[in-house]
Amino acid sequence: MNLYLMRLSITRTLLLLMVFLTLVLLGVFIFALDPSALTRIGEASFFGLWFLFFGGIIAWGLLSLAQRFLGEERAMRYQGAAFRQSVLLSILLTGMMVAQYFSVLTWWGALLFLTLLLLLELTFRRMQTLNR
Repeated sequence: MNLYLMRLSITRTLLLLMVFLTLVLLGVFIFALDPSALTRIGEASFFGLWFLFFGGIIAWGLLSLAQRFLGEERAMRYQGAAFRQSVLLSILLTGMMVAQYFSVLTWWGALLFLTLLLLLELTFRRMQTLNR
């Protein structure tokens, strides 16, 4: 039981460290660099940092909620699903930021993107239940 708590607390601490480091790097991008002077690699790095930031915050939040409401042992088993869902949600948020950056974001496009990611999540869940 304590082993689960230790592993979950280490995971949550490392996620917060990742979020803090990406926040520092995003601060450098926002306050020290000229956006019009960025190359494609700079733009990809900027949006990649947002992806890591969103993924870390969402995974930390999901694991914290799971630990609070499910207990340590069940939260540890939920860890893989929490990371998968945080990656999908950060893909959604970062994709919407990229679409807004290129001025192609519309409400129906965002809903279509959300629907595709929900179908992907449901496919993952279905595959997991079939493999049991």
